Amino acid sequence: MVEIKEYEKLDSGLLEQWQKLWDKSPCAHFFNSPKWFSAFAKAYFPAGCSIVAAYENGSPAAFLPILKQKKFGITALTCPGGGHLAKLPLLAKENSREILGALAGYLAEKGSFYLPEVGQEAAGIMEKGGRKFVLREASVNPYFILNGDACYNFSERNKKQVRRKIKKFGSHLSLKSYKGPNLEGLEIAFALDARSAKRSKGLLTFTDWRDKQFYRNLAGEFGEQLVVDVLSFDSEPVIFSVNFIYGKVYHFYKTAYHADYGRIAPGKLLLYYKCPSLFEEGFKILDFSRGDSRYKKEFTPLFYRQYDLFYANNVLLKWWWMAAAAASGVKNRLYENETYQKIYSARKKISVKIKTALAHKMFWRRERRKEHYDGEKP
Repeated sequence: MVEIKEYEKLDSGLLEQWQKLWDKSPCAHFFNSPKWFSAFAKAYFPAGCSIVAAYENGSPAAFLPILKQKKFGITALTCPGGGHLAKLPLLAKENSREILGALAGYLAEKGSFYLPEVGQEAAGIMEKGGRKFVLREASVNPYFILNGDACYNFSERNKKQVRRKIKKFGSHLSLKSYKGPNLEGLEIAFALDARSAKRSKGLLTFTDWRDKQFYRNLAGEFGEQLVVDVLSFDSEPVIFSVNFIYGKVYHFYKTAYHADYGRIAPGKLLLYYKCPSLFEEGFKILDFSRGDSRYKKEFTPLFYRQYDLFYANNVLLKWWWMAAAAASGVKNRLYENETYQKIYSARKKISVKIKTALAHKMFWRRERRKEHYDGEKP
């Protein structure tokens, strides 16, 4: 028998239960850890957040943080984390129909809800729970089975490219990893992100001070389970990756490279240097996280899918959500498409040049007017 309880506060007793389940659950990952939730709460102070817990025969069986937010214009229960979530923050001792069905049923009784990035197995179980839940594909997540050679899936053309880069730039390159409470790696990442190629496209990994504080909190909570890898060219950082460790998985979570060093293929070189050491340390999988860009496909043909699951007790709301979610999915795919990114970047550069030219024109017009009026003074 599964009993559901909801807690408005994460006290020490509940935190201990959650952590013990996380330590032994095969479904544990970085985003359903109580430490992740604590780090997020300290940075963003989400209002009205609560913890839904499932108990099977009196023992903790699942934990899920929830809060009310607008999703596609509809107020609904969802999970705190927003764009930081690469996976659903649901921790269960196993993906069983009894546990997941009870959780989904409890949420449905409370009203409309929206669960992001649900794993394929869990999504299938919840969808068959008897209610009219709606699933849509949320993300494609490539992953890489480590064997010591980062390039074993590369085409011969790509292998030759990497070898040429190593031969030409290898003596200038160095890789350093910063673990846990040592915040030096994160500070390097913050500075590099401000000069990254993503910034030129209007994108940033760390958008404001709260994002940066969130990652500092993660480093403090997780210790050596958070690793920042930095590849440098003659001591100048050219690319960083923020990575999470859970079990035998190395989660390649966030990365950005210096806009001036795109020609050396920094992403490929970072993995070329990093993968052998991961294999030696006993890691089995390198998870590339969300997005199926060409860069990721060059490393691996393997991937897993995740889904958004939503429920509305009103048919019109459900149709609206389905339409809005479909439109959002198309938009996300466009952002992940490299051709679209190039067009977007070129358009943004042209827009900046036009704005700069107009600003200069207005400046000189004001200067000429000033000279004209000064000349009329007696």
